[in-house]
Amino acid sequence: MGTMYKTGGQLLGINGSIFKFNTSNATIVKMLNPQPTGAVDDMCIDGTNNTLFVSARGTGEVWVYSTITLTRIATIPGFSGILFLRIDPNTANNRITVYDFYNGQFKLIDRTTLALNNIRVTANSYFISSFEYDQNIGRNQIIVPGGNTLTILNATTFEVIQQITDPLFSNLGKARSNAYNPNEVLIFTNGGTQLIVVNMGNTTYLFKTLSNAATDGTADPNLPNNKMYTVFSGISAVYTASDFGFIQTLSFPASYNLVADPTTANHRLFGAGNGVLYAATLG
Repeated sequence: MGTMYKTGGQLLGINGSIFKFNTSNATIVKMLNPQPTGAVDDMCIDGTNNTLFVSARGTGEVWVYSTITLTRIATIPGFSGILFLRIDPNTANNRITVYDFYNGQFKLIDRTTLALNNIRVTANSYFISSFEYDQNIGRNQIIVPGGNTLTILNATTFEVIQQITDPLFSNLGKARSNAYNPNEVLIFTNGGTQLIVVNMGNTTYLFKTLSNAATDGTADPNLPNNKMYTVFSGISAVYTASDFGFIQTLSFPASYNLVADPTTANHRLFGAGNGVLYAATLG
């Protein structure tokens, strides 16, 4: 397990490599065990059960890690390829929702037992590059970016409620709820600087331009910090979560996925890329 330690302006110690951070606070990065053998397509974190769910490409499995020990505690087979994962915010459902890209199906994992439910919901009428739940469970919605269209699904039946097409939508990628504003879902582009901010209350949206390219991002769940972190390969950055103003660049290990630990006391992010899975505890 590699560990990086910051002293002054330098962060030292992962296999002899040196990482530069433009921040005055110490940051520690620890690698999870085992490391994925290939790309990580997506991940989500269950703060209640201290588990991190990881889509390990090429395995046909979802890997489950303890966020306490940073070690893998389970593998869940039954998938075919690229997977997208999100926690259903309706706690009564107690499930992780997985979209199995090659099968074109939504599948469900029990958050407590880690059992794969036998329910399969096929998505035929829209293309998926990610998905995210509306955090207001009263609206019972999922948003699905794909192509130049945003599709809104019923979160119970997975049936299409609405589709929004805009020629300005391009290369739509990861969708993440904005902890700073639970009404918002952020749609990142695949390595572009465009960010689409969707208001799930009325499905209106606006375009923002980030200073750096990003494939994924996450808001600091400690809301008074007003920060959002983004990653794209070797580029990582911090923005204000309220208006996406640039603050500074960071130097996390090369990664394409990023989620925040919802336990604010941990002040921690989890990142993943090609053969890399790490936890970054922020100073």
